[in-house]
Amino acid sequence: MEEGRFQEYLDSIVSRLKGEDPESVEKELKSLLPVLSFKKYEKLLSLLKEEKVLSAQQYEVLKKHYLVLNKYLMVYGISSRVFGEIWAIQQLKTLDKGFKEPNKTFDPSFCGQYDLLFDNIKIGTRACRAVDIQEEGGRFDKALHYDSGKPFEMNFRQLRIESCEVIVLIGVWIDRLVYWVLSYNEIKDNKYFFHDKGKAEESLLVISDKNISDFDGYRADEPQVMDVILKKKS
Repeated sequence: MEEGRFQEYLDSIVSRLKGEDPESVEKELKSLLPVLSFKKYEKLLSLLKEEKVLSAQQYEVLKKHYLVLNKYLMVYGISSRVFGEIWAIQQLKTLDKGFKEPNKTFDPSFCGQYDLLFDNIKIGTRACRAVDIQEEGGRFDKALHYDSGKPFEMNFRQLRIESCEVIVLIGVWIDRLVYWVLSYNEIKDNKYFFHDKGKAEESLLVISDKNISDFDGYRADEPQVMDVILKKKS
């Protein structure tokens, strides 16, 4: 939404909420959680506080409420390289102590070909954030709720699949993580995977609002990720 149109939108909300009782104001603002990015939501709260529609205490409560419900918002602030690879590895390690970062002690032939070991299974992993492709601004402005219904695109780059038995992709929305677990063959033959053999930096798998349903068969709920990895290996 362009800045001018957004300001008109804000003004209309402020005008509508003036004179409403605090409970109705809070209910209205909570209904806007899936609609507005954090920056726009905070701007709305600030304007309502200035106009005395919200008290300072209500402002803080609603801002905190937004952050609690959207616990992955701050992930959008991580730099792209650190996020896509390093954050993905650390996130999987939080799921189970069985995830180990490989080294020559675990695998004498290791030289960076894959990202993690789980029960001696070689795993590649990448994470990508869902962003609104129609919104202007930085990542916080483009950050999406899972059920927003807005168009998005996630580009999982630099997938080193040739030495991996299983690949785990992590999609990030501000209120949800989605895990997809694919075997080597499932990702190699996927029509949305583009790969110049021998050039990992040029590999790419694209998941968007248009094709996300095609990956339903690879989704795994967080507690089942490890079991699915074992099944893919077998």
